[in-house]
Amino acid sequence: MPSGKGAWSYSRCSPNTVYEGVRVRGWSFESNQITKAFEQMADAVDGLLIYASCIWHPIGYHPGSIGICHGINWDTPFLAAETKATIGRHINQALRQLDKVVSVDSHFQTFCRAVCEYDDPAKIILLPNPVDTVWFKPKTDSHSREIRVLYPRRLSYERGLITMMLSADELLSRYENVFVEFAGELINGTMMDTVFHLWLEAHPHRDRIQHQTYTFETIRDAYHKADIAVIPTLFSEGTSLSCLEAMSCGLPVVATNVGGLNDLILTALTVVLPRHQLLPLLLL
Repeated sequence: MPSGKGAWSYSRCSPNTVYEGVRVRGWSFESNQITKAFEQMADAVDGLLIYASCIWHPIGYHPGSIGICHGINWDTPFLAAETKATIGRHINQALRQLDKVVSVDSHFQTFCRAVCEYDDPAKIILLPNPVDTVWFKPKTDSHSREIRVLYPRRLSYERGLITMMLSADELLSRYENVFVEFAGELINGTMMDTVFHLWLEAHPHRDRIQHQTYTFETIRDAYHKADIAVIPTLFSEGTSLSCLEAMSCGLPVVATNVGGLNDLILTALTVVLPRHQLLPLLLL
């Protein structure tokens, strides 16, 4: 790597900054040129390289490098089989070129064992995401008679936004003391942005629906106000930080059986279900 410590990332702009003593440089790219962007970044540095994303692309990796998979994002039944087969070939190529691959959940590890061919079973290292149990701790005081349902996710299709909206429709119409909070980022100009705001503006119980974006330092407040957390992911899920944080704060969690969520069954208060069974449980 050039002088000092540094981190290289791809982005739609080209920021150059320093974060906690680490120099960070962003490389501009187009969405159809991610492979080229990674190879340009790699060619610009010396030393150990850690490829922190996009392992499903046909990247030419530098020898001696490490890759990271933050979760499978092609586990939707609607993606063409040919596309999934191509992704499998790209990951097989990555396993042959990289020294080690770190996976945040066992979902990716199982995928590689089933689909790929590599000489060292220990090449894939399982290193789940952590949670700060000192910061994310249960709130000690009691709640009011209100029941607050928390969706602590980015408001996007793959994160189950539509499922949560449909669940909120039923919950709010049946129970007058239920409040639903959507605690996450909603990207302006996207289809989900339009859908969510149209739904919210026309909702007969909009006074019991909240949407707020939190920082890492403030999201604990959302967990402390809630009585139950819902993680209704449809696809593209690693070891969910939202699920970990909610459980660390002592909340019961209702979640779909997608990706790394299956690794997080830690107590009897954690419920993982097939997607079609999520709504009936919420309505019990």
